[in-house]
Amino acid sequence: SKECDVVHGECTQTYVPYLFLVIPLGPVTLTGQDYVLVESGCVCKPRNSALSQQPDIPTLPKL
Repeated sequence: SKECDVVHGECTQTYVPYLFLVIPLGPVTLTGQDYVLVESGCVCKPRNSALSQQPDIPTLPKL
């Protein structure tokens, strides 16, 4: 689309889980993995807008 709208309201930062691997440094260390949260954008809720309400931000799934 070649259009854009300026939204005045409340923006909430959103995150997604990203797999993070821990590589062993020695022969005894175990390889591990964990998840870190990485910014993925934001969700904007327009101010004073009853017609265009967006659903709540979904919670992160349990991994």
